[in-house]
Amino acid sequence: MKSKFKKIIIIIYVSVSVVFILVGGIFVLVKFKNYCQKTYKAELSSDIYDSKGVDKLFDEGKYEEAINKIDNFLKKNPNNTEALDDKSYALISLDKNEEGILVINKILNKDPEDGDALNNISWAYNNLELYNIADNYADKALKLYPNDEYIMVNKANALYGLKEYDDALKYYDKAAEKNDKMEYAHWGQGLVYYHKKDYKKAIECFLKYKQLIGKDDSSNKDDDKDDNKDADKRIADLYVKLNDYDNAAKIYQSEIENDSKNYDAYYSLGDVYLKQKEYEKSIDCYNSIINKAPDEAEAYYEKSICLYQLGKKDDAIDNLKIAINFDEEYIHDAIDEPMLDDLRSDPEFKNLIK
Repeated sequence: MKSKFKKIIIIIYVSVSVVFILVGGIFVLVKFKNYCQKTYKAELSSDIYDSKGVDKLFDEGKYEEAINKIDNFLKKNPNNTEALDDKSYALISLDKNEEGILVINKILNKDPEDGDALNNISWAYNNLELYNIADNYADKALKLYPNDEYIMVNKANALYGLKEYDDALKYYDKAAEKNDKMEYAHWGQGLVYYHKKDYKKAIECFLKYKQLIGKDDSSNKDDDKDDNKDADKRIADLYVKLNDYDNAAKIYQSEIENDSKNYDAYYSLGDVYLKQKEYEKSIDCYNSIINKAPDEAEAYYEKSICLYQLGKKDDAIDNLKIAINFDEEYIHDAIDEPMLDDLRSDPEFKNLIK
């Protein structure tokens, strides 16, 4: 009886052991399978280019971060054309044009008809002011993609750099017709009309450009701010050329409100008031600069002109003296300045410019 009971115990023990071994084996196999799947997915993901992620970084103006992401992918996929195209774009956006060209040449050596590469290299050479080369690459890109507005703008930029303004305008116009939201086409049109001295049309183009960048959905707001500032300055300067001083003054005042250290805006506003013979207001502008930058020679020089127009000769001489002490170049400016003609016969002035 004892022997039989012992056998039963042994059978149960063996059965339980086998079950544990099987369960443990299955557990190990499951774990191993999961590990293999994760490893496979990780390896597979390194072979798939995350173009959407890179584009998002471009929209946010994070070009350095985008380059790091692209470089990590290129370590395992050094000849991936899409990644190389994006890297060249990021480098050129950072004004690293020569580095961008090196990357593009790697693409073109493999495929001389890569449209993105041809367009990007045209852009890079435009930035380097090598307009003939830029024009040549833009032509090659247009042969492949004759209706691409971005290539049209690069072609127009090259022609503009070559001072072929009428031909440049044709391509800017074509790009704008193809895509009216192509802001750089309108910017280019504005530049051409400026050179053709059609200032009203130039203002219309720059205003259109401002409107478009204001509607830009990208996250890169800092770049938009700088572009907006550039457009405002262009527009205000054009208003001055049209003798529309009130509209020019409004823009300069707005620039100062947005940035109290924008000395260019103070100088421009002071010059507008000077043209309107509002000398006190002009002096206020130069005093604002002097309060922030006491060694700003130009502010004292411009202030001296206004003071002299107000009949304050001694104050004018004092400010002119300060300007010359900071920068002797203002001696020549004072000698040639028409608004100081009557002052040049004054003994103090003669003594000052010796």
